[in-house]
Amino acid sequence: IAALVARSRETGHTLELYSDLDYAVEEVSERTRQHAELLGVPFTPRSLDTFQEGIVRAQWMVSRDLHDEILAQSHPGIDIWPSTSPLMPDTLFVALLPTGVNKGTGVKALAEEYDIPLREIMFVGDAWNDMPALQVVGHPVAMANAESEALAVARHVVGHVDDGGLAEALMLAVRIREEG
Repeated sequence: IAALVARSRETGHTLELYSDLDYAVEEVSERTRQHAELLGVPFTPRSLDTFQEGIVRAQWMVSRDLHDEILAQSHPGIDIWPSTSPLMPDTLFVALLPTGVNKGTGVKALAEEYDIPLREIMFVGDAWNDMPALQVVGHPVAMANAESEALAVARHVVGHVDDGGLAEALMLAVRIREEG
């Protein structure tokens, strides 16, 4: 984390830190203010050095045109998972996770914990960071606004997130369960 904070300060790239119950960002900008509002948390920038909670996620939040530059960077021991949001189309969110930890490993762990076969699980995604989960579940679903890579691995495609796509995915889950 210290290396990521130092890198953030060197590059000027916004870094967000998350715990189970807290969120921190140093930068004061329209982008960081908008993201806090989107998350539904108070916008209270503070030094990342003061973040005391157990960190469960670190994330770059940068201009979307930096996609290739960010993905080309090396972070030993860290996997980089980019995603986007239709609510902040000019922003690239880049999750920074320990190597081998991603949404796919998370889905596998939950499936094992609840003794549910992966073939019976539906996952709905729209971005690159959703790919590991979409690739391991039996019912991969992409939103219509998804990145092309997510659309390519999806077994089902539902409407755009702004047009009720998630509600459509929930109805699909009910249909699949009834047919199952």
